[in-house]
Amino acid sequence: MKNIPKKIYLNLDHEPKEGDDFRNRKPITWSTYPYRPYDIEYILATPAIKAAYDERQRQIEKEGYDEKHDDEHFKGEIARAAATYAQPRLYRTDDFRGAPSLWPWHKKYWKPTPDDRKREITKAMALLIAEYERLERKEKTK
Repeated sequence: MKNIPKKIYLNLDHEPKEGDDFRNRKPITWSTYPYRPYDIEYILATPAIKAAYDERQRQIEKEGYDEKHDDEHFKGEIARAAATYAQPRLYRTDDFRGAPSLWPWHKKYWKPTPDDRKREITKAMALLIAEYERLERKEKTK
């Protein structure tokens, strides 16, 4: 279909059709997606945003890295982890732990994919989403 943006479809029973009017939909915020997906019909997205969304969802569901977990990391650890994955391998220097020196946690949590740069960037984006949402929650509690 021409001129219809790529979307992430959640709980839709059909692909978009010519003539569908998406202009009157409510804006979507990232803070709603892992907790109330039934409220969201779609998110305008590029493949990169979809990949980041999927990775963040995987982190929550498979790894258990939910709000409570993320809120325990208030010293910039999540942002440092994102920066580590975003850095090209050439610029990562390993320390005595066998993990990059910027990496904030034990080396067992460092899971690089040096042959798949897009995967590492996807992990970085998902971690940045987690950090952003953590900061939003922190602001709301002030």
